[in-house]
Amino acid sequence: MTADNVTVTLELNNGKVVTLSNAWFASEGSGSTDEGEIAVRFESRREAVESN
Repeated sequence: MTADNVTVTLELNNGKVVTLSNAWFASEGSGSTDEGEIAVRFESRREAVESN
């Protein structure tokens, strides 16, 4: 997988939204469709923005 200069948005169960801009895919990920889980790593030179 290759991803560069992307925006990553996480919507958490507690209602918070975390947005990472100008990010890139930094490592191999794994996922479980049975559990609805996915492990990936994105990095960015910009600080993540957290909102409610």
